[in-house]
Amino acid sequence: MRIHEEETVQALALKWQSLELTKRGDKGRKDNGVEVIRSFERDVFPRIGSTPIQSVPRSSWTELFDEVKARAPRMAARLFADLTQFLEWCERRDYIEVSPLHKIRKSDIASPYKERKRFLWNTNSSAPEAELLELKAKLPSAKLQRKTELAIWLMISTGCRVGELSISTWRNEPVRTFVFEA
Repeated sequence: MRIHEEETVQALALKWQSLELTKRGDKGRKDNGVEVIRSFERDVFPRIGSTPIQSVPRSSWTELFDEVKARAPRMAARLFADLTQFLEWCERRDYIEVSPLHKIRKSDIASPYKERKRFLWNTNSSAPEAELLELKAKLPSAKLQRKTELAIWLMISTGCRVGELSISTWRNEPVRTFVFEA
């Protein structure tokens, strides 16, 4: 009997986060792996989180990707990248013999991203603001972090790009009022 035979997917993912993703010097992720674990909580843990990692067949992993791909193809590709790293860590630590994803390519999960034309709303529409109202109604059900939701609204209202918003900082500068006298 192997020592790690009963380790669950969720327990190992949380261990991986604390040992590998937590920022220590130059190692780890800026957010300490919080976003990775959040995506696992949404898509991985409900389905296979309580299962011992050695008991999860490749078919369960691919079915998981198929479900995410149907909802959000780019998220499926991102989840594949994160799970590949996680399972390779599990393999290096002898929690599993071989990663169940080792024969799967990213192109099997999601087609390559193609740049698309972007627009704020359909100007041919009789009520272009309806799309923003629809976004306002649907955004809470996306289960995003609050700061991500706010970032979306900031980008829409200011027209800035994700990269620009990502490097920006919040400053509490006093508002100056100018009075012009004639």
